[in-house]
Amino acid sequence: GAQAKVYTDGTTVRFMNRAAGDTLLTTFDSNEKIHLDSDGYIKIETAGSEAVRIDSRGKVAIGHTTPSALMHIKGGNWDTQLTVQNDNANNVGIRFMEDDNTIIGYIYARDTGQIGFLDPSGNWQYRIEHDSAHEWKLDNTQYAHLNSTRLKVTGNIEATGNISGSSTSTGSF
Repeated sequence: GAQAKVYTDGTTVRFMNRAAGDTLLTTFDSNEKIHLDSDGYIKIETAGSEAVRIDSRGKVAIGHTTPSALMHIKGGNWDTQLTVQNDNANNVGIRFMEDDNTIIGYIYARDTGQIGFLDPSGNWQYRIEHDSAHEWKLDNTQYAHLNSTRLKVTGNIEATGNISGSSTSTGSF
């Protein structure tokens, strides 16, 4: 019958399963494996447990066996599920593109405490900033919806409802 084969040209090693069934690359203790399943998925195991799976549709699962999106991550806390890190010490971002590679925007963060959304040209559209002078600040918007005990506004205020003041109020009501 057909046997699995190992081929080499001196610099590359190729494993080929010439019979129906799965192909498995494993360490001596079988704790780490790359499993090419005959049903059309690739499974990577570390420390004896499945860590990554790529299904026959090209969807990738990390910490899960049935991805429901192109990238499906399961497990960990909110602050450890996904990390995006850049070599540049000042900023990091995620770019969003159309199918034709047209950039439609970014989520962007700076080491100065700013995070927000940029338009396709890289201009801030919405930005939240945290620094020593501000609890938080929202800018580059026409309207801001806030629930806060303190509010400082530069510019015009449009309001629906009642506006009330106290003995420390300035301006006219």
